[in-house]
Amino acid sequence: SYSKHNYQIKKMMKCGECKGGVTAETQKGIVYYHCNHYNDCTQKPYTTEEKIEEQLFGVFNFFKNLTSEEAEQIKEKIKESHAVEIEYKESTLKALNARYVQLQSRIEMLYNDRLDQKITTETWEKKQGEVNKEQKDIQEEISRIKDVETKYFEIWLNVIDLAHRAEGIYKRRTPAERRTLLSYIFSNITLKDEK
Repeated sequence: SYSKHNYQIKKMMKCGECKGGVTAETQKGIVYYHCNHYNDCTQKPYTTEEKIEEQLFGVFNFFKNLTSEEAEQIKEKIKESHAVEIEYKESTLKALNARYVQLQSRIEMLYNDRLDQKITTETWEKKQGEVNKEQKDIQEEISRIKDVETKYFEIWLNVIDLAHRAEGIYKRRTPAERRTLLSYIFSNITLKDEK
């Protein structure tokens, strides 16, 4: 419904002065947002949804006008800020691979013990099952880490393109889709003095 659409942005904003919630109401078909004044606050102005959207579009326009060099600089900053995380993942993968190789050697030793009849078939099967299970767990963990890494790079590669086309996408979407789009691009939106 129209009123449901009107209040999509509300939950994404806080008052820029008192950090309280921002509420919305419709007057004569126009949607206004304002601080709910649960905390001490001097904010009086009511800001139209249209005015807020125009300001959000201003951010979209910033991305739209980025040069390829500026876009590359942003990507580099994102990569730098996640360098520690990437290093941790790489060291984790290295440790998991080392453990996998160690387990493979253990299987070979157990197999030789079985051939030399130092252990029973039952013991061999039990130990082999334990090692194979741990190896399977390691492979799953390696896949999970690599998958997360891939998704992370996909996200930062696509976010600038998304922001570049955001205004056009926003105007053609349902309220719920608009909210999702805004949540991808913005965080910690505050409203103060109608800005």
